[in-house]
Amino acid sequence: MLRTKNVLITDLDNTLFDWVELWYRCFSTMLEEIVRISGVPRETLIPEIRSVHQEHGTSEYSFLIEELPSLRPLLEGRPATEVFSDAIKAYRQQRRQHLKLFPTVAETLLEIKGRGTRIIGYTESMGFYSNYRIRRLGLDGVLDYIFCPEDHLLPSGMTPERLRAYPASHYELRYTKQHFTPKDSKKPDVAVLNAIIEDLKLEKELCVYVGDSVNNDITMAIDCGISDVWAEYGQAHQRAEYTLLKQVTHWTPEEVLREARTKARKDIHPTHILSASLSEILAQFEFKDFQSKKPNISDENKKQIIDVWKTIVGVQQHFNDIEMRIRAMFVTIIMALFASLGFLIDKKVSFPVGPFDVQFSVFSQLLVHLEHIFSISWTGTGIIVCLLDQLNMQLKLKRSTAMKSPSCHLAMQLGKKAHTS
Repeated sequence: MLRTKNVLITDLDNTLFDWVELWYRCFSTMLEEIVRISGVPRETLIPEIRSVHQEHGTSEYSFLIEELPSLRPLLEGRPATEVFSDAIKAYRQQRRQHLKLFPTVAETLLEIKGRGTRIIGYTESMGFYSNYRIRRLGLDGVLDYIFCPEDHLLPSGMTPERLRAYPASHYELRYTKQHFTPKDSKKPDVAVLNAIIEDLKLEKELCVYVGDSVNNDITMAIDCGISDVWAEYGQAHQRAEYTLLKQVTHWTPEEVLREARTKARKDIHPTHILSASLSEILAQFEFKDFQSKKPNISDENKKQIIDVWKTIVGVQQHFNDIEMRIRAMFVTIIMALFASLGFLIDKKVSFPVGPFDVQFSVFSQLLVHLEHIFSISWTGTGIIVCLLDQLNMQLKLKRSTAMKSPSCHLAMQLGKKAHTS
């Protein structure tokens, strides 16, 4: 019998997509262009790059070119985006070409999401790049949460507004909630994973963690006491591309030593293994709806929902009042029209419209019909909009609380009519 889980916590890099391949294609292409444009040998640039990466704690530092000592004389105060524009364009072109999910990842995540399981991402890639990849890979909303380190500091005098080519909203996740992990925290620090579980009020026995690194991901999951799954298909340490990454790595000697100590542990063995793809996890666990139990909503939240509901009802009543006022006004006008209608019919008064003579009596009847159409379409549409909003709010209220109200039932019945109007 499969073990039941309602929370999937997953690493991103080399678990959902091939980060090493992506990084290598982008970085090596950019490096070749930098060498071509500057004439500075690759052997000179490599140690300088490693030093900058270690200073900022990332191998994806956005202002790398500006801070390389060998390139500063070439810049002479000009922006790197101008002098090395070809290198930056080459980087971005490779990123567009190689940023893609591993096979079966999209289908598997959507299958798990469709069962109501909560999906949480946890990565050591910094906020901007994690955010960008989630949006580009179509995972915004598939992941309920993403936990990642905060971005590195901007150079002196630089602001986000100067860097952005689009409005700030363009760079934000619309559905996935982004949270930052503590500064300098690194996997396999179990404190971060424990904090995620505690903050989101998760139950450890219902969580499963999947990641590509035995030393970091699997060790952390085992120490945390949750089910561990090793994404063996994401292994990259033996590939040729990894050599360049090690040459310019942001890892300090202390972090390398910590990695060695973790490798020396004899008690770390993956419990579950995904050899070929993420889809294999569906045969190892039964994923269930996270909200299978009625949520324990607080009194404050109940009050907020009811207050919003009351506001919607108030707007609906406002439309009703407007409708009655308009109808009263038109009744007065119609009475005047009918009073004059007999006179117009008797006198057969008309006015020319092209080759025709239109009697005022026919024109008056047309106004009466237009009034009827206007009052129904304009005010009716407003009421229908309010009813639909109220219906959605009351459905939420019904799901979230045990309260029952005759007015809720009435709005639902009216809402059914509104959906078909």
